[in-house]
Amino acid sequence: MITIPVIAAALAALVLSILFGWYATIVGRRTNSPTMVAEGKHRQVDALSSAVVLGSLVSNYFGHNVDRIAAMVVLIFIVFAGWELLSGGIRVLLDASLDRKTMQQIETIILSHPQVETIEFLVGRSAGRYRFVETNLTLRMTDLKKAHQISQEIEGAIREQVPHLERVSIHYQPSRSIHLRVAAPLADMQGAISDHFGEAPYFVFAVLRTDTGEIGGQEILGNPFADLPKAKGMRVAEWLLERRVDLVLVRGTLKGKGPGYALSDAGVELHLTDLGNFYDALQALGKETVAPAGTNRE
Repeated sequence: MITIPVIAAALAALVLSILFGWYATIVGRRTNSPTMVAEGKHRQVDALSSAVVLGSLVSNYFGHNVDRIAAMVVLIFIVFAGWELLSGGIRVLLDASLDRKTMQQIETIILSHPQVETIEFLVGRSAGRYRFVETNLTLRMTDLKKAHQISQEIEGAIREQVPHLERVSIHYQPSRSIHLRVAAPLADMQGAISDHFGEAPYFVFAVLRTDTGEIGGQEILGNPFADLPKAKGMRVAEWLLERRVDLVLVRGTLKGKGPGYALSDAGVELHLTDLGNFYDALQALGKETVAPAGTNRE
């Protein structure tokens, strides 16, 4: 016979199942643990089953027999939850790929580094709560020591922004582009190279083909940091890195100065010239970089 204490016990079991399932699911998603998520879903199924049983008990208390309907509803709940757990378990066993949002986030982090030329390939997979990322990058430099430092910087940025990473494998190779992005500080719009770096009113940008010495893609921009009261040189260096410059022509040495360290550490070459005009200096640089006849230069 259905009594009030029986109904109260069923209600208590329902509340406990809901609370435990909710807690286990939150912890499982926070720690990226499929086991905890599965336990939470299992408890949620128990809660739904308990709710159906409670409804059946209340109906019987008032003289209505709905046991068969309740059993059918519980069966549907079990089948639905079982399919979710099975499909999730198969993904774990097969080392499922990371979701598209996470992969796009990792790609954005990598490409935000100014010395990354291209991403040759990028793969990510998960096994249980662990995530694995592997990528092959083309870097705009040939110095292996600095390239290794850059790969560590990229790995640190990925680990900082993407949780639960067990391993990040970064392979890198130097850029084989024949186009050299050259910049220089200008004293005027006619191409006179400024003796100053951070205080130069203009900067010129051009593309030099290292196989033929041809010059193209010239552009003169105002220095957006020329009027800053301090740290203008560092801000200019960061600006040049954002524009992915490969070489900077200067008349005054930046050796031992903050901008010089920032540019050289990022693999940007600093070329000291005695010529006063940028276009003359660029033509001279072009003659230096042209490969000798018969040399295959990629």
